[in-house]
Amino acid sequence: MTKAVQDSFSANTLSSPNKEIGWREFFILLIYAIGLTTAIYVMRQHLKQLPSLSDSQQFSMLATTEFTGTVAPSKEFKIAASNPAIVKNIFVKIGDRIQPNQPLLALENLAAKDMDSVKQQHSAVQQEIESVKQQQELAKQQVEGLEQKIENFVQTISLNQQLDAADLRVSISQLRSQNVPLRQRQDSIQRSEVVYEQASAQNNRVQKLYREGAVSKAQMEQAQADFQVASSDLASAKAAAAAANNLEQEQIKQWQVQHQLKNTAQQQQLIEMRGQLKLARLQYEQVTRKLEMLRQQASKLLKQNPDNKQIVRATDAGVIVNLPVAAGDQIFTGTNLAGLAKIEDLKVQVPVSASAINSLYIGQRAVVQVGMGRQKFEATIVTINPLPAQNLTYTVEVQFKNSVNALLVGQSAKVHFLSK
Repeated sequence: MTKAVQDSFSANTLSSPNKEIGWREFFILLIYAIGLTTAIYVMRQHLKQLPSLSDSQQFSMLATTEFTGTVAPSKEFKIAASNPAIVKNIFVKIGDRIQPNQPLLALENLAAKDMDSVKQQHSAVQQEIESVKQQQELAKQQVEGLEQKIENFVQTISLNQQLDAADLRVSISQLRSQNVPLRQRQDSIQRSEVVYEQASAQNNRVQKLYREGAVSKAQMEQAQADFQVASSDLASAKAAAAAANNLEQEQIKQWQVQHQLKNTAQQQQLIEMRGQLKLARLQYEQVTRKLEMLRQQASKLLKQNPDNKQIVRATDAGVIVNLPVAAGDQIFTGTNLAGLAKIEDLKVQVPVSASAINSLYIGQRAVVQVGMGRQKFEATIVTINPLPAQNLTYTVEVQFKNSVNALLVGQSAKVHFLSK
């Protein structure tokens, strides 16, 4: 194959000198790439095969090693613009300590301009709200009036029923009082029965005496006539009593029919009144829903008509570390207005080699020395990045308290990890 390549090069050399130079450059670059790849592979394999240290060796190395990093705030947050605006004034400067709700900037809201149409819509909706509120009040009064009317009508029905029942009892009592038999009245059943019994006894005695020949025929016929009259009077008295009883029953039936008709009419009237009440309640609910919708619409229009001036306030306590805007700048929604940091809790991130990383753990104590004065602070490991960097070091973050709020951010720090 080498001979074929050489022959090919010879042919190309004879035919085209430019192509011969291009092939040479290609092979040189290919050889260079292969060599570089091989070198990188060998280096990484060498790094992976670093000798592992025992626990005591790792602790000894940690005790004598200083890890260098930079002090940074443990928490930073930004305040962004909620709408397009122009910065009118800035009340703070970098380094100021602020408290929650403290004014930071004054903005002129661009969205508040050219809102005449929205204002007119809002005014029209407010007028309609007042009109609907009056309708709601009228509907409410109608509902309450019908409720009271129905309650009174139900009470009236109950009283009428009691009154009708009392009238019936009075009528029956009067009828019965008229039918009470008197002793001197011939239609008295009791008197008729006594007369009938006497006439029957007299008739029987006279008939016996007549058969014995003790009385005359005229006396016997008189006794029979008296007996027939007494019998007729008794039948008439009983018929009159039955007629009076039938009259009483018919009067009761007549009262029941009249009462039923009256009650039916009253119940029908009550049903109509309840139907009116149902309709009034429905109208009240519709007006109430319309009023609620109008209020929501007014609220939305009010949100579309924001105040011309806005004050941006701090959402939390901290120190101003960034002010990327100036008075007169035009900003847009989401533009960063200010950066704040909490310096009560600080952090330092340091790289730790792979040979010593396994001796560290979350919560392990450490000592941080800051600045040229070497101020010392007790610290704690809060995070250990499980993924190494390109140089096979692991990022370890420690935090410590800055109780005096000293300005330590950005200064160089050395971290000493303490053994278990």
